Amino acid sequence: MKKPFDFADRSRLFAKDVIAFVKLVPRTQENLNSIGQLTRSASSIAANYIEAIDNLGRRDFVMKLRTSRREARESELWLDLIVCEPAHEAFRQELRMEAFELVKILSAMIRKTESRNS
Repeated sequence: MKKPFDFADRSRLFAKDVIAFVKLVPRTQENLNSIGQLTRSASSIAANYIEAIDNLGRRDFVMKLRTSRREARESELWLDLIVCEPAHEAFRQELRMEAFELVKILSAMIRKTESRNS
C-alpha cells in the first residue's frame, strides 16, 4: 500500500486503519482495555499533529510533536498487547510497523526543528 507523503494524511489514515482493525478483534476481557486505549492513542497522533501545525510558536510546535510521538509509541504498545485471530495477525503487524515508522518520522521532525533553534 502506498502511504501518503503528507504526515497529516498519513496519521489520519493510520487512525482509520486502526479503527478498521479493532472491529476485527475479539471482545475478550483481555482485549477490552487495549482496544479503547489503542483507538484513543491512534487518533491522538493525527489530532496532536494538526494542533502542532497550527502552532503558537516553535516551542508549542515541538511540544505537540512530542505528544504525537508519545501517542504513536503508545499505539505500538497496545497493538503488541492485543490478541487477535491468526487471520488478522498480518494486519496487526502492519499497523505496528506503521506506528514505529510514525515515531521515526516525528522524531526526525523534532530533531530538525530543535536544530534550527540552536
